[in-house]
Amino acid sequence: MKKPAFPASVLFSLLLSLLLPSCTELWGELDNPADPVAANYQGYETVKDPDAVAPVDAESGIVPYGPTLRAGKVIGATAYQFRVSATADPEDYLYESAEVAVNEYLPVDCFGLTASTTYYWFVRAKAGETWGGWSTETATFSLSAAEPDTVSPVHASTTTDTTPAFDWSDVTDATGYRIQMSATNDFATTMTDDATLTVSAYTRTVALANEATYYWRVMAKNADGVWSAWTGSKSFTVNFGAISGLSPASGGTTSDTIPLLDWADAPDAVSYLVQIATTESSLVSAPEQRAVISEYQTPDTLAVGDTRRWRLCAVNTSSQQGPWTAA
Repeated sequence: MKKPAFPASVLFSLLLSLLLPSCTELWGELDNPADPVAANYQGYETVKDPDAVAPVDAESGIVPYGPTLRAGKVIGATAYQFRVSATADPEDYLYESAEVAVNEYLPVDCFGLTASTTYYWFVRAKAGETWGGWSTETATFSLSAAEPDTVSPVHASTTTDTTPAFDWSDVTDATGYRIQMSATNDFATTMTDDATLTVSAYTRTVALANEATYYWRVMAKNADGVWSAWTGSKSFTVNFGAISGLSPASGGTTSDTIPLLDWADAPDAVSYLVQIATTESSLVSAPEQRAVISEYQTPDTLAVGDTRRWRLCAVNTSSQQGPWTAA
């Protein structure tokens, strides 16, 4: 009896099932050819094993802003995750991304890294519900300083302005800036933290305390919303109202029974407070008399041999008092 012919549709299905996996893998590789000179090369290698994922492009070298991190493309991967570290240990990380569906990541929120410091980054892939290990190949980058060419206030300078204007040179490709100011060099706490600046300048609106040192720094943001490193910490000291040239001189004598007190103009002073007393201990609680110019006419007539103690301080436009002179 003649045997029935093997159905052509069954034969086609069998051949297709045998070829489909290899075709899928081939297509995945053709989608991103290994040849870096190919016209459709996308900058990474396709791999089959999630444990074999590797960093392939971090815009290596010194870059002004946080770089896009790119990894080997794992066939069948459902997610990727990235870490940035200051060491070659992926568990000692400074920053960890959320799970992302693609094999590249732009860490917009990974700002505040230190300029001219080598950072390591790592990636892992998830196939189905199983994560592969963190990449073992070393991938590094460092950020160039967004250091302004000129700054104001000048570093380590003294200013009489209690509401100083800050200025720095434009940073290439910057679309915004962030400034921080602190009373400590480590910026553990800040009195100013403004990330909304669109120009390379900032003016303090709340008066700073006199005879105090402050620290400030700046970072830049590019069009992708990625931040640069911080500039180096800059410091300045507020010191207004230093008074000199007092007359009568301390310990001196005068023949004037209604002496005129006189002194040199203090920078940024709009008025002065004067205290007069018979003893030094009572001077601090003596009434404060205001003078709008750098002299004050004493109100009482003195007798021969009378002694008076006096001191004064400057007042600026923010109604802040400078330091009192010695009695």
